[in-house]
Amino acid sequence: MTEAEWLTRNEPVQMLRSLHGRATDRQYRLFAAACARDELQQANKTQSCFNFGRIGDEYRQLFWDPLRGYEAAIKQSEAWADGSPVQGIAFSIWFVGWKKGIDSVADIAYAAFGYDPDGLVEISPEIIAKTIQGYQTNPAHYLRDIFGNPFCPVTFDLAWLTSTVASLAQQMYDSRDFSVMPILADALQDAGCDNEDILNHCRQPGEHVRGCWVVDLVLDKT
Repeated sequence: MTEAEWLTRNEPVQMLRSLHGRATDRQYRLFAAACARDELQQANKTQSCFNFGRIGDEYRQLFWDPLRGYEAAIKQSEAWADGSPVQGIAFSIWFVGWKKGIDSVADIAYAAFGYDPDGLVEISPEIIAKTIQGYQTNPAHYLRDIFGNPFCPVTFDLAWLTSTVASLAQQMYDSRDFSVMPILADALQDAGCDNEDILNHCRQPGEHVRGCWVVDLVLDKT
């Protein structure tokens, strides 16, 4: 995959493959969490358990369980990404919380495209395409938000790290509310940041997620 293709095309499987050797376990896990939150938003809207139409009521109830259900698995995955110990509260069948029986954390990211986390057996391109189409936001958007432009990494100048910049970034990371990204751009610019990639990413329309590469730069997360 070329840099131009990464920046403009919506082919998340190819994008994920192109990251081989250039991504961290934390980033892979947060990408899976972003996809899972997308699914959860849809489930909340429809009050359905997207993949469990033929499974008994006990599993439907488990899906919504606040301590072991799908949302708990997402939160657990985000906690693992930040180095917290495994609590074992989330039902491990949810791909986003998968911890054992995989070759690498990257496999958890691939599971977001319809691969089986038990063995990650490749399924047909048609089913993968259908899985991707089922998201509200194309996963390519989450990949660009988390991984930025892997062909042109950005270096953060510590001179830009004012108390306002740090506070805004930490606030968004903790709350998962990224609505003040444009304000972060203003604060960075006021601090002397003239990097167009950083400023444009903060101001561009579209959803940001935990792991956003600009917020991670500010907070020195990898």
